[in-house]
Formats: sequence, C-alpha cells, structure tokens
Amino acid sequence: AFDWVWEVDAQGRYTYTSPKVYDFLGYTPEEVLGRTPFDLMPHAEAERVGKIFHDVVARRTSFSHVENVNYHKNGRLVVLETSGVPVLGADGELAGYRGMDRDITARKEAQTAIAASEARFRTLVENAPMGIFIQTESRFRYVNAAAAKMFSALSAEELLQQPVVERFHPEMRASVQERIRMLNEQRQAVPPVAERCVRLDNSEFDAEFSAVPFTYEGHLGALVFFQDISQRQAIEAQLRQAQKLDSIGQLAGG
Repeated sequence: AFDWVWEVDAQGRYTYTSPKVYDFLGYTPEEVLGRTPFDLMPHAEAERVGKIFHDVVARRTSFSHVENVNYHKNGRLVVLETSGVPVLGADGELAGYRGMDRDITARKEAQTAIAASEARFRTLVENAPMGIFIQTESRFRYVNAAAAKMFSALSAEELLQQPVVERFHPEMRASVQERIRMLNEQRQAVPPVAERCVRLDNSEFDAEFSAVPFTYEGHLGALVFFQDISQRQAIEAQLRQAQKLDSIGQLAGG
C-alpha cells in the first residue's frame, strides 16, 4: 500500500504496522510494535494531538486527515496525515483503532514556501512607490498604499469592489474597458500607455499604466502598475518652453 497501515489496541499501542513505516519514519515494524503514536512525536505535539484523540476515543468515532508531526529515526521531522476507524469487540467494547497514515511533509514544505513567497510579495507590493492594483471582472480586488494615495482614498478599502473604469476620465473609459477585455481574452501584457485619471475628490491627473495577466483567487484578471506623470509632464513642458525661448534668443541675437 502507498500509505502506512496500522492497528492499535484500546490503550493506543501498535499491534500491527505495515512495512511502509520504514519509508515514512525509518523504523522497522518490530521497532514500532508496542509503542504508541505519541511516543514518536515531539512532546508538545504529543500533547496537542493527544487532546484530539482523547475526544475521538471517548465518542468512539472515526477521524480523518489529522495532521501530526513525528520524529524520523534519524531525527528529522515528518508530517503525517492520519485517518482511522474504531474497532469494536464482540461485546461492543472498544478494542482499538485501525487506520493509515500518509506522508505529507513535501506538501507542507511547499505550502510553507508558497506562503513565505506570498508574504514577501505582499510586503514588496505594499511598500512599492508606484501604484499597484489587481483587477478581476473589471473591479478593484487589491490596491496598494501608493495607489490609494494617488486616487486620494483614505484607505485601500475605499476602492475595493469599485469598477476600475470609474477612476478614468469619461472620454477614456471605453478604450480602457476595451483594453481590459483584450487582456483577459489574449492573456498578453499591455505596454505602457498614458491615461487621464479621476481621483475620488474628482480632481484629475495623468498616469502611465502597464499591466500583465494575473489570476487572483481563481479569477482571471490583471496586475496593473501605474505612476503619476503630471510632474514629469510639467517639467517636459517647461523644457520645451525653455528650448523655444532659447531659439528665439538665438534668432534675435543673429
């Protein structure tokens, strides 16, 4: 069997264990017989799991997918997922439990790594100087602090679930909606494009947007990056004016 199959008596001592225990914990069946599952766990884990099984045994009920941490014979920790059913004697008294364990160590390590990556990603995004938001179904699902500030929101929650197009100038909403549709259908990144935006206080500013396809909570959407380019545009206008005046000065000097 792929899983480790076992039986315990009414006192929780192993009376049978399949050879799979060696693959999971490094023990031969003979080394495990007569011991309890709690003998193979760290002390704190044995206390935690013991409380769970105390209630299970008291009710004589089945149990499934109970996660528990065990020591491998070489000292490393192994995460098992345990399921079992009660075994009753001819007199109806509890004779023990029969069940199986599955090694889920690799799965738990992967989940931990993913959670850590998501935490780092969220910290990076939340503290980014540029505005970042996630949209699905054309609505804001996540907004970082910089984006909330650019839209003059007191908090990100003010924007969540609102239609994304409402934060763009009315003359640009049709084109924005079309780009969202194309991004969802073609699943291709959107190159940087400048748009006129509308804050919650109805003031306007120009921003440059780029987006990549993104799946959020099972929904197709986009991860959008943008930054206010109003100041840059003002500087560029001043530079053009200065160049124009310089040209006039040279012409007048000539």
